[in-house]
Amino acid sequence: MRVVQRADDDLLLLAVDEQVTYSPRMAAARARVEAEIAHSLAVANASRTERPLGQATLVTAVCDGHPSEIADAWGKTARNTVFALYDAKSLAVSLRRSPDCMVDLSRLAASLGGGGHAAAAGCELPDLRRVLAEALAARIARALT
Repeated sequence: MRVVQRADDDLLLLAVDEQVTYSPRMAAARARVEAEIAHSLAVANASRTERPLGQATLVTAVCDGHPSEIADAWGKTARNTVFALYDAKSLAVSLRRSPDCMVDLSRLAASLGGGGHAAAAGCELPDLRRVLAEALAARIARALT
């Protein structure tokens, strides 16, 4: 990696080669993000459901951030699959698809009040939050009685 130092002490990256190494600060940031993604993937794996949709499959789950990374990991082995991930961090639904899937997710998201692109879109479903809260209330009420 070649860098140049400016007068204000900022380091600018000029080129990266196979010898690149991270500064301690960058290594810590990378480790933190890798841990966040691993946690979110564990949450998603524990909540994952699958439902056939004609020729395609719908996979839904809850994640704790990083929905694109979850869908990318799952999309490596999935065929003709739409992923709908409820992100507990953003309180929104992230829609992704496996590389071979031709479902237009922008149309799906638009029908749910959201938007995006054919392969990546999203929406907010405030009523889903209410359903989750009601399910939580029912579970807690059963435990209290």
